[in-house]
Amino acid sequence: YQQMRLIHDRVSLAIDYPTLLQGTGPRRALLDEFRRTPNCVLFATSSFWQGVDVPGEQLSCVIIDRLPFAVPTDPV
Repeated sequence: YQQMRLIHDRVSLAIDYPTLLQGTGPRRALLDEFRRTPNCVLFATSSFWQGVDVPGEQLSCVIIDRLPFAVPTDPV
């Protein structure tokens, strides 16, 4: 999570939007706060990849650093 924290720290200083960072609270609490806070930016990892529903304008952009799939050349 080091890369995510570094990016969060840099971006949160450069933008005028509230930010949330995975690991600073329970997953459910972060999602609830994200849903309630207009223009919020959530930094999270693959545990937020599935089972997250944020309808409407609140979720307007998703940036994926790395897809959470196994490398195809990795033997099973």
